[in-house]
Amino acid sequence: MRKRLSNSRGVTLIELMMAILFLTIAGAAVYFMFVHGQELINEQFQRRRVLEKAQEKMERLKYLEKYFGNVPDSENGSGKDTIMSALNEEGKPLVADYEVVVQHSPTLDANGRPVYDSVAVSYNWKAFSGRRYSIVLSTKY
Repeated sequence: MRKRLSNSRGVTLIELMMAILFLTIAGAAVYFMFVHGQELINEQFQRRRVLEKAQEKMERLKYLEKYFGNVPDSENGSGKDTIMSALNEEGKPLVADYEVVVQHSPTLDANGRPVYDSVAVSYNWKAFSGRRYSIVLSTKY
């Protein structure tokens, strides 16, 4: 029995330190993945909200073209649109700059209206993370 006890040596200090180091690195990696993943989810949500806003503007322009025959020049312009009322770290909501560009074809139909309208809606914004994004939707009616 004495021989058996003298052969068992237990865990050395170096082995213990290596185990703690490994667990610390693994824990830091899991924490980083969680934080980074949460940031990506938030940015995807912001992009989806901006795309919805751009699609709403395009649908409105499509309505104008369908029921009035063309998209009026008064729709040209730019402005700011609140995307998320949730506040960032600085206490500000997410606001995007948008621009609507309507160009009429030089060719006119029998009624004197442009044959087509070229319409573009663009949004530019800075996400809460600091990254800059841009979405452009364009079509011809």
